[in-house]
Amino acid sequence: MDEPRIILLTGASRGLGRAMTQEFAERGHTVVGCARNQQAVDQLSQLFPAPHHFALVDVSNLADVQQWSQQVLATCGVPDLVLNNAALINAPMA
Repeated sequence: MDEPRIILLTGASRGLGRAMTQEFAERGHTVVGCARNQQAVDQLSQLFPAPHHFALVDVSNLADVQQWSQQVLATCGVPDLVLNNAALINAPMA
């Protein structure tokens, strides 16, 4: 297996994002993901406990993104890979 990586993934709760969350976790990587529905965040947190981290974030809200990015940097460090998978064009990635 390759060295474990920290993967930041927006839109982690459904569709392709959910599939990537599972695959990265199964391959030993740490997934730091977000979704815009608290129930989805809670479900992800139960299915993929620590060291994975999931947060309620609306990527169309710059303040949410900035707060989350600061939290990620403080708790997880700099991600090795950032995947902006949320279904929004031109989402702020501050």
